[in-house]
Amino acid sequence: MSTTPSILVVGLGGAGCGMVSRIATNLPSVVRVALVDTDASVLNTTAGQEIFQIGRPLTRGMGTAGEVTVGQTAIEADEPALRRLFTGYSLVVLVTGLGGGMGSGGAAPLANIALDAGATVLSFATIPFSHEGERRKRQATEALEKLSAKSHGLVVVENDLLALQVPAEASLSAAFSAADEWIAGSLRALASVFTPGALVPVDPAALKTILEKPGSPTLFSYGVGQGSGAALVAAKAACDSSLAHGPGAITKVGSLFVQVTGGLNMSATDAFEAV
Repeated sequence: MSTTPSILVVGLGGAGCGMVSRIATNLPSVVRVALVDTDASVLNTTAGQEIFQIGRPLTRGMGTAGEVTVGQTAIEADEPALRRLFTGYSLVVLVTGLGGGMGSGGAAPLANIALDAGATVLSFATIPFSHEGERRKRQATEALEKLSAKSHGLVVVENDLLALQVPAEASLSAAFSAADEWIAGSLRALASVFTPGALVPVDPAALKTILEKPGSPTLFSYGVGQGSGAALVAAKAACDSSLAHGPGAITKVGSLFVQVTGGLNMSATDAFEAV
């Protein structure tokens, strides 16, 4: 049975590349991974199936220094190569951190290239911690509005909320690990829907029936359960996640897409109760 990748996950900028690189080995075979950045030092320390260093004449292999216009120009300068990257994929998942130059300046133009290639675009964007300063917060807010207009679905991940997922005395790396695991779990759940051999297989293009047009605010969550009634426990965990109840959380939805994955012993009743 073919396991040709049908989903492309793209990490953009330092934060996006780092996050996607750390979770890449835990993603199913139907997912292809690509990393995009101007900074050679970032790309040299990350692992991806495809690595695109963009804007070389502009940045000479360095970062954007937090300048939004540099990030935007770098994407535009290498548009032909990036357009080829998206060819043939019905679903593109863009993961980036907003606030700096590459993510804030490049996310919307990159998503637009994927849109023009005919893909459904689902974006995960992290928002800076509140202590990172007004400039980064402002750049993230402005970039978020632009990215929303170019994404069929936009999942906003508040770093401040992610920090609450670990004890106050936990290390900074533990906080970032929580972010990695949340996004990785969400992507694994999404990819499992399209994995060959699924009991109810779905074409990635089917997401277009739910995310009909760019600009849809999107809530994404997942949960894990074990033991008796595990599916229902997982469903409740997904609903109770603090990430689903943060500032600006969606309170009314037009469509709901539910995926339940379990072992061979999971009963139909368990799955139906979870849904």
